[in-house]
Amino acid sequence: MTDSLERFLQDLRFDVPAGLIERAKAAAVAAPDAPRPTGELGQTSRLVNATPSQSALRNQRGDRDRPMGRRTELVTGIAAAVLALIVIGTFAYIRIVASPRLVVPVLPDPTTRQYQVRIAADQAAAFSFLNYQCTINPPLSTACADRAPVAIGLMQQWLDDLDQTRPPARFAAIDGRLRNHLAVVIADLHAVIAANTAMDESGATAAVAAAQNERDTVAREASDIVFSNQETTGSYSAIVHSDSSKLLACDLCQKLVDQASCQASQASSCSDEIAATRLQVETFQDDTVRGFAPSSLAPKDARLQADLLAADVALNSMSSALSAGHQLQLGAGRNALNQALSLVERDATDIARGG
Repeated sequence: MTDSLERFLQDLRFDVPAGLIERAKAAAVAAPDAPRPTGELGQTSRLVNATPSQSALRNQRGDRDRPMGRRTELVTGIAAAVLALIVIGTFAYIRIVASPRLVVPVLPDPTTRQYQVRIAADQAAAFSFLNYQCTINPPLSTACADRAPVAIGLMQQWLDDLDQTRPPARFAAIDGRLRNHLAVVIADLHAVIAANTAMDESGATAAVAAAQNERDTVAREASDIVFSNQETTGSYSAIVHSDSSKLLACDLCQKLVDQASCQASQASSCSDEIAATRLQVETFQDDTVRGFAPSSLAPKDARLQADLLAADVALNSMSSALSAGHQLQLGAGRNALNQALSLVERDATDIARGG
């Protein structure tokens, strides 16, 4: 019984305290010789000094006495089993309480409305940052730097909420962009603090400007999610036509795809061209979230979204190549961007024609 118990506990991988199994074995062996209740002890003592006739009577009653021994062993076995269950239950409870608990997303599969409400709440909480102290005061001022840590906490809370909320499929792409821009805002705010500590006026000015630009992007993306609504065929076609025209008419965007432009040796001007083109591409993407396509144009919208994403990927590649000073990779990224923008133009024309 106890050997089986020991193997059972080992199979369950319970860390039984030292000596517990041995004490259980000893108790099981000693139990048959344990003192019996008072009535049984009195009867036994009288039979020890019995007469021959009493001995015969005792022998006749022996068969009735033996089941009592088996019953005692059975009771002992049951007691050992109960002890085992107590041990198992206690250690199972300890294991459960001590085990780390997984964090369950608050809204793992929210409805569109639940997701929009969450974004609106975080936007309302976070968007007091830098709107006042870093606008009316110089970027290097203590008032501006003191406000930055508060803003970092608000942005981080927003990111944490996004990490606990899986976006509906309709918002999957813009959710990723929103996370990226929130992370950039946090980095820019840390730069504000660092510049203030170093008394770097130009660095503080640049960091505040960058943070405010990212703030504006985050505001646009959050608003597009919150106010997202399905358009009619005509109104959706008009949105696509307007954003496509702005992208094609963007001077810096055209310079970026020019083979003679955006050299690694001209990092500053090339960076401006990438930023301007990214703004146009992301605005196009976000506008098609705020006013999303009707069912009749869903297949054409899917192609447009894929090509806008390809343009965004090409811009990321160019930005990385520029930072590393790799002219060949910069050229490859420019070629990919040129191809993606050509497809975007085709998609926009197809939607306008189909509308």
